[in-house]
Amino acid sequence: QTDPAKGLAFFVPYLVRAVTERVAERGDMAGEEGSVQDEELQFTMQLLGEVLSVKNVSVYRSTGANLLPYLEQICSVLDCTLALGQKDEYELAHGVLSGALSWLCHVRILETGPRIRPELGCWGAMVGVEELALTWYRPGQQEAAVVTSLLERFLTPVMTQLAKFGRGERVVEKEELQ
Repeated sequence: QTDPAKGLAFFVPYLVRAVTERVAERGDMAGEEGSVQDEELQFTMQLLGEVLSVKNVSVYRSTGANLLPYLEQICSVLDCTLALGQKDEYELAHGVLSGALSWLCHVRILETGPRIRPELGCWGAMVGVEELALTWYRPGQQEAAVVTSLLERFLTPVMTQLAKFGRGERVVEKEELQ
């Protein structure tokens, strides 16, 4: 959160590649490893979820615009992980989706000025809130459109399946329903 542009540029491509490669490797070994806990995949998914989390920090510098260049990469991860069979794995994928949605639409106060100000003459000088450069992050139309497309892409199919299940048009096993 100190420098979201640099942080996302470093972590997202690396973690996306690691997750998609691991899922592809598992696909190649279907049957051998399908039901075995994959700690490497889970760790990488957890890291990606934490990189995308904007609710766990106290000082925000991130806006939805920071995340927009990486959405297709993040969606590629979600496409291959939301339907994984292991509860721990698909819950971590849900965390990634939740983090992306929060990053885009979580209204928050942004610190816009530099944290260290040499003109004060002291490294750790205390400053009052009135001296900080702050503004509000309010999602714009682009962020709202992206959130809508993410919900249509990932939530609408699930809601359709649940509606069919509720009407008795579709049989759903307990694991799938969960």
